[in-house]
Amino acid sequence: MEISKHTILCGNDLSKSKEGRRMKIKIGILLIISYLIAFVINFLPSMKYPDANINLVNLLATILLLGVLIIFTNKMRGTKRSPKLLRIFYIFGIIAGVLVLVLKMLEDYTLKYAILDIIASIQYPLYVFFTTPFFGANMLFNVNYATFAVFTSLFYMLMLVLMGIVGNNKVKSSI
Repeated sequence: MEISKHTILCGNDLSKSKEGRRMKIKIGILLIISYLIAFVINFLPSMKYPDANINLVNLLATILLLGVLIIFTNKMRGTKRSPKLLRIFYIFGIIAGVLVLVLKMLEDYTLKYAILDIIASIQYPLYVFFTTPFFGANMLFNVNYATFAVFTSLFYMLMLVLMGIVGNNKVKSSI
């Protein structure tokens, strides 16, 4: 078997790529499991806040999800399809956080209008899907749900920026 110049320079070996794919699948499964754990543990406190207490278990579930999400983003940046899905996920996370805050502000000022009540109902699925798994971190911030949604939006924005910066550096270094 002949080793190509590209394999020596870039370290792309067929066995490593299969092993890399397996590792990415394992991390993807770990991400789904950690998301579900964080979602289940943080669901009730996020719905009943400030009446429900956030404890260390909620914070640890959030930290687990954050860590796995960062690792998953780092491992997925080398593939072709996954970064697009991650970028879409992060963009929806950014939009969801900002939309929850804006609709909460509108809801506070204009409770009289039925159409705004209908529009405000859009915020709840977005809040549950994008903010609830991270709600254990509100133990550190102790802010209302709309403000915390913006914090998660900032996290999604940071991940999107880091994915772009790190991804661009990887492409430049392999040329």
